[in-house]
Amino acid sequence: MYLLRQNTNSIKDINPETENWILIARVIRLWFVSDFKKSKSPFSMEMVIQDKEVNCFIISFLIVLY
Repeated sequence: MYLLRQNTNSIKDINPETENWILIARVIRLWFVSDFKKSKSPFSMEMVIQDKEVNCFIISFLIVLY
């Protein structure tokens, strides 16, 4: 059995003033958004995450391809 870190944050603690969080969350849904100019290459990856307090959040990551 492993021990979870005691200083984890909740999704409701996410705000623009802080840059780093320690989250324990489940990915509920994951999808890719296509680039409008290049239909075969992904533009971003988005996901819905849920923490143990049942707070949900949508996250978007920009994918940079060279």
